[in-house]
Amino acid sequence: MKLVVAFLSILWMFAVSAEESFMPWTEVMKRADTDTDGVVSMNEVKEFSHTKEFIGFQPFMADHFMDLDTNSDDMISNEELKTGIMKLGMTEDEVSKGFQEGFSFMPKD
Repeated sequence: MKLVVAFLSILWMFAVSAEESFMPWTEVMKRADTDTDGVVSMNEVKEFSHTKEFIGFQPFMADHFMDLDTNSDDMISNEELKTGIMKLGMTEDEVSKGFQEGFSFMPKD
């Protein structure tokens, strides 16, 4: 009986963890990178086809694109986004969650 209770407890912990987890922002960027060149353009942001699944991606990227594009090549790399996340005072988990659920606030530069 103790083994069953322990097993059910472990399953419950995994269910709670899975419920609270979000797709990493890097995976969302891969989905946005439709030409698979390793960067995301403003056109790819505008044409992002997963807006129902990731409701916060387009607004965030559109609002911050110019600031995130630190080398002014009209593309956002993962490294540029990671640096931008830190400059905005956000964690990677907050951005992952924000991409999926939408941001409860829009970070300011």
